[in-house]
Amino acid sequence: MHLFVYTIYAILAVFVWPVGVPLLYFTLLHRHKHEINPSVVVAAPSDAGSARARSVHAVYGRASASAEALASEERLARQLEIRSANGNIRHLGLLYTPYEPHMWWWEIAEIARRLLSTSFLLVVSRGAVGRLFFGIMISLASTKLLAVFEPYISDSDDNLAEMLQWLVTVNLLASLGIVVGHGSAALAVASMSLQVVALGAAFVLIKNDITRERKVFEEAMEELRKDIDEYKSALEATAGDYTSTLASSLRGAALLREAPRAPPTDEAGAAAVAPPPPPAPR
Repeated sequence: MHLFVYTIYAILAVFVWPVGVPLLYFTLLHRHKHEINPSVVVAAPSDAGSARARSVHAVYGRASASAEALASEERLARQLEIRSANGNIRHLGLLYTPYEPHMWWWEIAEIARRLLSTSFLLVVSRGAVGRLFFGIMISLASTKLLAVFEPYISDSDDNLAEMLQWLVTVNLLASLGIVVGHGSAALAVASMSLQVVALGAAFVLIKNDITRERKVFEEAMEELRKDIDEYKSALEATAGDYTSTLASSLRGAALLREAPRAPPTDEAGAAAVAPPPPPAPR
């Protein structure tokens, strides 16, 4: 009875996570794919477009912009601007933000890779050697897909993802060697050496990526400080103009108060003459 209940629970859980969640994500992304990957036509790169394309290279660490690639890069820059300003898809940003617009579906491939690398190995084989073998095949296939599609906007992210996938492959190969070699000391040392080399390469990529992003952040902060200084100078100049105008108005009002007043006039316009004082009593 307990086995039957657990079996039903497991089947429902499979439909909720391994099948349901990827299907839900794909449905949401496919429904908004034209907004995530907006259609943009660039006939010829303009000066503003060239600057926009180079800013994409600086922010996302892409390869240096060439004259031939400017149109394509300007198109990418406009697509990123359009989808960043679109509030209808902001709630899906976690699923598509790191990827190029035309790779809106890559998060589904990532979920499939994780499932195949974990739960699938428990089902496909009961032995350690078989699981490691299938794990190595899945890891190599994932590495090839990353190299072919290059889904990330940032070239450094593409390189880092591919290097980390190679690290997974090296770990699996080392584990397979240890299992097959029955604890051979030389094989264990060789496996550990491979892992150290792979970890070192991954560390270098991560360090370079952090350095690049820090440089971009510092440049952005410097531009922000310049904008603030320019705004402050303009505000001070405007405030000085208002102060001068107010001071002139106050001086004019003071002069008007100090000026002599004209004598009052009667209805005919003649100056009114005050009546003589009454004679003093004798």
